[in-house]
Amino acid sequence: MFKWIASWGSGRLTKMPDICEHARQQAMSQLLNAGALTPQYRSDVTSEKDFEERQIRLPLCTVWGEDPQPDGVRFTLSVSLLQVEDALLEQLSASEPRFRDERDRLHADIKQTVLRSLTNAVNATGAPPSVICSALTSSSS
Repeated sequence: MFKWIASWGSGRLTKMPDICEHARQQAMSQLLNAGALTPQYRSDVTSEKDFEERQIRLPLCTVWGEDPQPDGVRFTLSVSLLQVEDALLEQLSASEPRFRDERDRLHADIKQTVLRSLTNAVNATGAPPSVICSALTSSSS
């Protein structure tokens, strides 16, 4: 989304990035640079409820519930909404009327991006998510 503003005194319209979009991009970049978008497999996570109760102490992108199937492997990726919120709060005030929508959008973007990447890696290598996550974690250390 872009807003159009008139340059002071010039009468020209200038495209200005939306502050919320910019904040979301900055938060995503910050998480990426910190290595927080690297998924980590956790065999001790047993359910979404378990993840939600412990999400502040778990990795931002937690993979769990690996279950080999005849047609592939099933697994779950959970992304900590609280950690996403913390990252966005560094860029955007919680009093911003669109804060919750932006937080939810960032959360969904992270989940979609990481899930797509991990699924592509599983399909390309045939390795289970736990092995891929382990390799990613050790290569980023």
